[in-house]
Order: sequence, then structure tokens, then C-alpha cells
Amino acid sequence: MNRYKKKVVLREEAGRFILPRPETTNHGNTLLPADPVDFAALFGNANPIEIEVGFGTGRFIIEYASKYPALNLLGIEITRKMVDHVANKILKAGIANVRLIHTDGRAYLRERVPGSSVERVHVYFPDPWVKKRHYKRRIINQDFLGAVHRALKPGGRFNFFTDHRDYFDYFTEHKQAFGKFADDDAIGDYTPTSYEMKWVKMGRTIYRSIMRKT
Repeated sequence: MNRYKKKVVLREEAGRFILPRPETTNHGNTLLPADPVDFAALFGNANPIEIEVGFGTGRFIIEYASKYPALNLLGIEITRKMVDHVANKILKAGIANVRLIHTDGRAYLRERVPGSSVERVHVYFPDPWVKKRHYKRRIINQDFLGAVHRALKPGGRFNFFTDHRDYFDYFTEHKQAFGKFADDDAIGDYTPTSYEMKWVKMGRTIYRSIMRKT
């Protein structure tokens, strides 16, 4: 659920950071057949690829990309307004190594990202959908873990952070059932998201899991 209430107008020059939205079927959960994304062509180089699914206001992806210009960052977001908002911020920041796409992260990882092509996948503070009848809307399930595992290079890592203990327990159960990740402590050079800064200020505990593809 998106709570960003400000009106967003995409600046024309910022449109170059946004990939065309894939055509979908099945209410957006399945992409129509197309070739996998060519990251070297997309970014104009063969630098390592990292992906953030659900980048929100973009604090992490922009600061991370600014600090590491030799990395290429792809941000996937289901809310169009946030895609436009973050594209404007990328333009203002003057960085060239970020691209954004408005689509379902699970479907895009599964159907467009080449297998064994990504160094790290980042998922930070996704909506916990706390009511049991809404669990099916949670991004974490066996299908998503399979899509992440497929996209990662051997030894690639997956960061999952949340402030919601029940969601973290739910995630842990799915991770253990999936069984193809090893726990790891190599968090990488992490920049707190806007949500994390807010939650820490409120005294909430942050639950973190870093996994390595085996």
C-alpha cells in the first residue's frame, strides 16, 4: 500500500531512466513472452547488476548508486507515482547507473531477468499486509524466492529487512521451506531507507536477513 501523498509530475528529461512497462496478462502477475533484458545494452557497459524490488521513495537506490558508480542498479516498483518520483530524483542527483521499471517484481525477476546475472537483490520494508486474508498479497512466497534464486549468480546475495516481527517469522518459514539459500552476514554497504530511519527513530526493532545463493 502506497502512502506517498504528494502529487508527482515526471520531468521530461527524467523519462530516460524508466524502462517501458512490460505487457501483462493474469491481472499483471504474468508477463507476455519477450526476450530477457540485456543489461549490457541497457546500461551501455558490463558492470555488475544489483536489483531493488520495491524502492519506495528511492533513498537507498539513489545513495547506493551514487556511492558505487561502477555498479548498475535496476529498481522495480509496482506504484507508478513512485517510479516517476524517483526518476525525477535520479535526474536531480546527476547519476547515470540507475534504471527503473513499473511492473510486478516477482514476474519481472522470473520472466525477464536472465538467470545467474545479478550480484544482489534488495527487498527493504515491503508492505506486511497484516490481515491473514491479505497474506496472498505479500511479496514473499515460494515463487518469489525461486525467482530471486534464479536471477542471482552463484554466491549472490539476497537482503530482506522488515520492522514487522510476524512478517519476519513468515519470511523465515518460507526461506527454510525453500531451502536453497545459506544464511550470510555480508550485508554490503547499506544505506538506510526512509522507512528504516522513521522506524528506528520510533524505537522499533529492525529484523534483517542476508542470504547467499547455494
